[in-house]
Amino acid sequence: MKGILFSDSGDLFRCSFDGADRYGKPCITVITQGEVVQSLDDLKIEEGAPHLKFRLLCLDGEPVSSLNVARLLGSVMVHPVLNTDEDMCRCITQMRRMKVGWEKGPLRLVISIEHFINENNEPEYSFHVIDMDTEDRLVDDVESDNLGDLFSYIHTFIHILVVEAEMCVDSLGLFANGAVLKEMDPDDFEIFDYINGQEVN
Repeated sequence: MKGILFSDSGDLFRCSFDGADRYGKPCITVITQGEVVQSLDDLKIEEGAPHLKFRLLCLDGEPVSSLNVARLLGSVMVHPVLNTDEDMCRCITQMRRMKVGWEKGPLRLVISIEHFINENNEPEYSFHVIDMDTEDRLVDDVESDNLGDLFSYIHTFIHILVVEAEMCVDSLGLFANGAVLKEMDPDDFEIFDYINGQEVN
């Protein structure tokens, strides 16, 4: 059985799944075209990241689900290599180069923003993204000490999903407390269909 795995930083690897070893651990061989054929464990050692995590993007011949595309891009947002925008676009390019197709929506997403005071008594903000229908977390916590910067990440994520991945975000909700809502730029409200469960007119 063959499929595509992706790392925390969004790198894609075509792999062969060869059963399990005597300890029940999956035997996975990296067979990405043009790359050295080696076990996934050897690849992690070569990369100097023995604890690097991988997720299944799709099996060969099946399209990537809309949720998995969002998970892939969300993983890059949490673990960028260089520039978040470029890193996410690189993932889309890699999928196309590897002839991987994907479903194109619709997605119903909810963004939750939290505001807290850090150990230095300074304000911090974070957001995560869940799928409204399954309640699966698609993007883990992305943090910033500036709400405007945090919203730039949110806008980038939605932009890459819609423009680069050509997916449909059918509904976008926001959960945030009053202090965050008061501090938000008026333009940032315009992307949301729901705020704290209430439909935006």
